[in-house]
Amino acid sequence: MKEIDERRSVRSYQNKEVEEEKLIAVLNAGRVAPSARNRQMWHFYVIKNPDIKKEITALSRNQEMIEQAPICIVVSATDDYMMSCKIPAYVVDPTLALANIMLEARYQGLGTCWIGSFDQDALKALLKLPEEETIIGLTPLGYPNETPRERNYKSIDEIVTYID
Repeated sequence: MKEIDERRSVRSYQNKEVEEEKLIAVLNAGRVAPSARNRQMWHFYVIKNPDIKKEITALSRNQEMIEQAPICIVVSATDDYMMSCKIPAYVVDPTLALANIMLEARYQGLGTCWIGSFDQDALKALLKLPEEETIIGLTPLGYPNETPRERNYKSIDEIVTYID
């Protein structure tokens, strides 16, 4: 899938609104992501308000692309389910949803940037989230105003071991 190969972190956005049908397609991609026991424990918050995006920027180490993009999507987990392998599904599942969101955004000609650097408690308070909800990550969403540089990847030989 070329969107996987072409996806880059976009840190500069055009002053152009995202069409509602593209936003819905992006959110639907997150909605259909895999989840442990099909619990679908995620919730997506779509923020368009410039004042709220400005506050989110301040709570996210002043990453200005949040404020610059027309939309910020915040992805949270709504329960604390732990899989039997002792990995928290409440982290993995919303992360898979956010990955789908980012790939569909690329398909739609939009840019995103995974943001995991933010003040959890202050951002939850700003968005008035329930205490039991956990923000997993967020991304600006909009039309890129840059062509991000190519990324370097390790070779397959460096990251794969076959066990017979």
